[in-house]
Amino acid sequence: MGYKKIHIIRHAEAEHNVEQDYYSFPDAVLTPYGKQQCSILDKSTEKTIQQSAQLLVTSPLRRTLQTSLSGLPSLISRLGGPSSIIALPELQENSSSPADTGSSRETLERIEEFDGIDFGRLAKHWNSKTGFWSPDPKSLKSRAAWTRKWLAERPEDEIVVVSHGSALRFLTEEYGSHGLWNNCECRTYALLPPSSGKNYKLVRLPSFPQEQKPIIPQSSLITTCDSIENH
Repeated sequence: MGYKKIHIIRHAEAEHNVEQDYYSFPDAVLTPYGKQQCSILDKSTEKTIQQSAQLLVTSPLRRTLQTSLSGLPSLISRLGGPSSIIALPELQENSSSPADTGSSRETLERIEEFDGIDFGRLAKHWNSKTGFWSPDPKSLKSRAAWTRKWLAERPEDEIVVVSHGSALRFLTEEYGSHGLWNNCECRTYALLPPSSGKNYKLVRLPSFPQEQKPIIPQSSLITTCDSIENH
């Protein structure tokens, strides 16, 4: 194939998406409709990427963990259960608002729903939003570059990544209209080695059958894609 194939998914609808309130829902969880979106994601990928991917990596925020568990159950089962899911802190959402700030490793490990997930990469201050974890543009670009390199150095050739709308703009380096993601939208990219320097690149692969049309949140059915909040 000559390149790694990376399937990237934005999380399903969460509480703060509906209310457009990023302060009343710390580490926001999925809405009932978001859980329905996960069922749609499962059915639409159960015979494609869930049968071919070799690794599942997710942001450690609760809404992305829930999307991974509910939206990709066949993949998780095939890979050996929840312990095969890697929670990667570099995939967390960008802003420092409560909705976009993850829970501590200790808190996540106490939640029965997430039992068995690999939280071993969550350092003590992964959710501090300071230093390397800061929401400033330089730090965001640095984390995105680190993540692309990390994916490139993994032994797997086909990987699923579950993250957040704003974080994915930096990961894919798509900052214009192509950088807007709907809930549970799935896109496939080729991860290419750097042509110069050390920066790996993600290049979108068009017309793949496993790419999913945007699953529009109920709260956004009468809006355009450009108006949907990307967190």
